[in-house]
Amino acid sequence: MALQEELEQQGNWLFKRRSEFPLVLVALMLLELRLDPPPPVAGVAAGFWALLCLGVAFAGELIRAHTVGRVPGGTSARQTRAPGGGALNTSGWYSVVRHPLYLGNYLIWAGLALWLRSWEFALIVGLVFWVYYERIMYAEEAYLRRTFGDAYAAWAAATPAFLPRLAGWRPADLPFSWRVVVRREHSSCFAIVAIFAAEVYGRDLIGEGRLEWHPPVAIFFGAGLLLFLLAVILTRYTGLLDVEGR
Repeated sequence: MALQEELEQQGNWLFKRRSEFPLVLVALMLLELRLDPPPPVAGVAAGFWALLCLGVAFAGELIRAHTVGRVPGGTSARQTRAPGGGALNTSGWYSVVRHPLYLGNYLIWAGLALWLRSWEFALIVGLVFWVYYERIMYAEEAYLRRTFGDAYAAWAAATPAFLPRLAGWRPADLPFSWRVVVRREHSSCFAIVAIFAAEVYGRDLIGEGRLEWHPPVAIFFGAGLLLFLLAVILTRYTGLLDVEGR
């Protein structure tokens, strides 16, 4: 099997398991907490660092939200079993980077990894992320190349794969829909909240063998959980978040 075919095959296999990949990163974080728990940081310093890390993570979520809130239905972003899509997205975030959703994912995981205050661990997470998603991106682009031909080639030649070139920004073709964002991104958003809380309390339990009460973190998690459950109810049991064609 040629290397190109092998990379595409690996990418298709990994594509089907994208929802399982966060479990690998969570396991790495728990292992890091066990082997090298971050030192306690008291007062303002702790709050500032937590807000900075969460800011990076939610910046990634904002990129995801701004992307999915403007894309049409039937695009590759909606596939779960293999790369696919009936349209080539080239506007909005897709006008400055070919894989904005994966860029958002990277920022989410970078923010969560940085909270552990280990540059070595953050680098490991980045490398694992890149090895995993590079193959997925390769498989997706192979599909797009076969499907859209010259249109894809022209777009890919002018648009970076992962690092945005903002000078090429072109407004999205569709208006932003918050209903689409809530329907499709509530799980991703809550994952940030839950994993951050797990890191804080995991540090207590794994690193120091005791559990402390952190009111801001508990409130943050509780509010996130309530909003997540509300979004699940609206998505599964009502049609309030449905948008025709999206």
